[in-house]
Amino acid sequence: MRTNTKRASVILLLAMALPVLLVQACGQPIAKDQGCPADTFLANSTDSITGPGDVTFMGESPFGSPYPGGTVFVPPVQFLVTDSTGQPRNNVCLLAYTGDTASPLGPYWYTDDTYSSFITGPGPFQARILVTNDTGVARVFWSSATLPTAITVTSSVTGSPPAITYTAGADQAGTSFIHVYSGAQEATFNVNWTVQGEQTP
Repeated sequence: MRTNTKRASVILLLAMALPVLLVQACGQPIAKDQGCPADTFLANSTDSITGPGDVTFMGESPFGSPYPGGTVFVPPVQFLVTDSTGQPRNNVCLLAYTGDTASPLGPYWYTDDTYSSFITGPGPFQARILVTNDTGVARVFWSSATLPTAITVTSSVTGSPPAITYTAGADQAGTSFIHVYSGAQEATFNVNWTVQGEQTP
């Protein structure tokens, strides 16, 4: 009789603890503490976050037409969260931030795929909270930082008879990125850009 009572007590304690363990395993309390919506979760240790492949951009600068600068618009950027079996996970909260290694202007978040309205907030480097949908995807509308104008050709007159010598402008390069993380999982999408210096004739 004493053994049965002890077993019943252990079973009762496990039954009481199970909901707490499940909630903690899914990460809901932690997600809420990090600014995520109350009904979302952080990725588990066995989940995976997959972003799109990196993009390379070259702002070409032929002689007489140096690259004017500007931002590179990217089709909607999607991050996919899957579990250990490859199935999509919905309601997973991703913390996203953006930046650039060389340009002080941008990158930029947008409200929709018209890329006409910026997300309001404390500037283009603001963090975002993303939540995966029923297919495990979190999607954002985004463009690179504002790339610089090309460095122009320089010229000098040398020799006898005099001749014009041209020197191409130096290239400029950097990386605009989105970095997302959730729990112990993370992923980064990069736009590796180069602004070519104006070329010689």
